[in-house]
Amino acid sequence: MIQFILYFLSRFSVKIKVAFLIVFLVSGVLFWNIAYLTDSLEENQRTQKVLLAFETAQKLNKILYSLQRERIYSIVRVEHGYKEVPLEETRKHTDTLLLRFSSCKKNLESVQSERIDKKLSY
Repeated sequence: MIQFILYFLSRFSVKIKVAFLIVFLVSGVLFWNIAYLTDSLEENQRTQKVLLAFETAQKLNKILYSLQRERIYSIVRVEHGYKEVPLEETRKHTDTLLLRFSSCKKNLESVQSERIDKKLSY
């Protein structure tokens, strides 16, 4: 490498050397800017994915909270002597919604584990 640099310094004229250095420096600055922009875009995409996951988790948490609240409300109404037939239907409906929610949760967990396995296999 040192021999190449010495050969370059001794062989070519000053104008070619200066032009080469200018091109080398400009290409280095351009490469650095492109690398910085690429890293910034990748970080922004990771942030968006994390925010999407948190928003999805918040939505699922709201669904679960509303289903639990509905179930508690129906149980309280049953204990205080109201008509049991519509409340039993409400409880069954709530149970089916909770089962759907748990199956959806299991599906999401399986997708996540599949993605992790794919990344580990590379």
